[in-house]
Amino acid sequence: MKQIFNCIEAYPFPGQGIAIRLREQFHVEFKHVCQEKNTRMFMLFPLFPKLNEYIERAHRMHVEEFCQVPADDLDIPTLNNALREWERIYNDAEQHHSLGNLTPKVYISNYSQ
Repeated sequence: MKQIFNCIEAYPFPGQGIAIRLREQFHVEFKHVCQEKNTRMFMLFPLFPKLNEYIERAHRMHVEEFCQVPADDLDIPTLNNALREWERIYNDAEQHHSLGNLTPKVYISNYSQ
């Protein structure tokens, strides 16, 4: 469960907390980890995409572009490496229409200036 906080370390600027769906089966354990890390946890309600539209969009892209692609090797280290590579391509190489055809990395760099 503590691996989830890798995303916080990789995020380029401070966040206000972590949002999870109310129906998540690990939300009690997740709550304890958030308390240990002094991180706020926001509960999102399922079936209300307007409340968490950006998270739903990111989740859909993750499912469509990574999870539905057949994997040659299903061991955890190989999948973790493949996921890191997919995230690198998605954030550093792919241009996104919603960001004015910039990559997220360039967009964030411009935003921080």
